Amino acid sequence: MPEPSLIRLYLLRLGYLVLLVGLGLQHWPLLLGEITTRSASGATVISMLSALGLLSAIGLIAPLRMLPILLWEIVWKVTWLVAVALPTWRAGEIDADFRSDLFAISLVAPYILIFPWRYFAGQIAAHRDRWR
Repeated sequence: MPEPSLIRLYLLRLGYLVLLVGLGLQHWPLLLGEITTRSASGATVISMLSALGLLSAIGLIAPLRMLPILLWEIVWKVTWLVAVALPTWRAGEIDADFRSDLFAISLVAPYILIFPWRYFAGQIAAHRDRWR
């Protein structure tokens, strides 16, 4: 199983940097300020996305070891697009707030393209843990 190319590693680092800066600018001020005024689910989302942004800093140093957080990012966004956005769009119920969320979540597309799927699958296959 060949290692991902240097270009892919730099693209992964760029992806982690975008998460670190983007989530940092958007969610950390809320986490450090007005989080107690949010609903429990709103505060949970802010906390989880803040943690994802913070963990992305490690991805700058070790992009391949942090692939599981990128995979989580891809999976939750694709799940939302299929389970929430698609039915809402089909029902014709998209408003301005929803459109804003849809745009932000649709930015997952570059991550799907830069994720080293074959490498990751090979790592999982090569490092399976025993059941007994």
